[in-house]
Amino acid sequence: MNQIKIIPIASGSSGNAMLIDFKDKRILVDMGVRLKRINEVLELNGYKKEDIDAVFITHSHNDHIMGFKVCVKHIDAKYYASKRTRDNLANKAVKALNYDERTEVFDNFYVTMFETSHDCAGSAGYIFEYQGIKIGYATDLGYVSKKIVKYLEGSDIVILESNHDIKTLQEGPYPYYLKQRILSKSGHLSNVDCALVCKHLEEKGCKHFLLAHLSRENNNPEKAYEETREILKEADIYCLPPSFEKALSYEV
Repeated sequence: MNQIKIIPIASGSSGNAMLIDFKDKRILVDMGVRLKRINEVLELNGYKKEDIDAVFITHSHNDHIMGFKVCVKHIDAKYYASKRTRDNLANKAVKALNYDERTEVFDNFYVTMFETSHDCAGSAGYIFEYQGIKIGYATDLGYVSKKIVKYLEGSDIVILESNHDIKTLQEGPYPYYLKQRILSKSGHLSNVDCALVCKHLEEKGCKHFLLAHLSRENNNPEKAYEETREILKEADIYCLPPSFEKALSYEV
């Protein structure tokens, strides 16, 4: 058994950043908060910015790259993104990955980047594989394609968007155009759609699910958790509130 630690520095429309610790390889997914915030949460859990080996950016919406310009100057790591996101970031430190190409970024550490359906050119999710451990990361997606499901199958841990409760969104104060954007196939994943994907992945052997990118206005951790818990049998589920600082540990 191997122990994996995940530190959700921030998750949601106000900012996204997550550290995944594979023991001797530590990666950061997104830099949607300030460097000060990243440092504070890392130090709270016994880490420092020098421990980060690589950074993977999902797309160039501000809640995923807000801290990038400062962070890239102070965090000495490898940086990866899709070609469109790399171009938007306009920084030579970022290396472009190709969709659907399994790439060895460290010895025996492989990354597969896949395209996600979101209203931002170059949006991506990731599969991380190291020493027999597989982690899938997919947020900011209007729907989960069959290709993405195939990539996520067999993951030890799946980090998946559970953005909104449809009824809460429809009855809420958002303007009509914004509701339609969120509900569209290039918007965000609802609780019910997340639950259905998790059910399939559980049947394919996935045992740990981390529900992420919850909307503050159109969701809450209890609703998202219950929607998925209701149709899963034995899987471990944790639902991230928008602000969470404690490391989560998994035996895989």
